[in-house]
Amino acid sequence: MIPRPVRHDLITWRDKGQITISRITLPDQPAEPADTQIAYDLRARWVDHSPLRRAALAALQYLGVRTSTSATWNSPATACRPPAAWPAASKRPAGG
Repeated sequence: MIPRPVRHDLITWRDKGQITISRITLPDQPAEPADTQIAYDLRARWVDHSPLRRAALAALQYLGVRTSTSATWNSPATACRPPAAWPAASKRPAGG
C-alpha cells in the first residue's frame, strides 16, 4: 500500500509525463543474496519466514543485487540510479 501523499505525487508526475508507472512481477521464491552484508541486514530485520523479508528479497533480485543463485542480473550501481529527470520530492509539512 502506498501512502496517500506519495500516491498523489506519483499520479501528478505520471500525468505530467515526468515518470512512467509499470506493474512488475517479482519472483515468489527469491534467491538469497550472495553479499554477506545484505544477508546479515535482512536477517537482522526480518525472520526467515516473514513475508516482508520475502518481498525485500524479491525487490533486491529485481533491482539486480547479486544473489547466490544468479550472477547475471544488472549491476546494482546502474539498476538503482534514479534517472536525472525524476522530479524532486515535494515538501510537505510533517503529518500532511
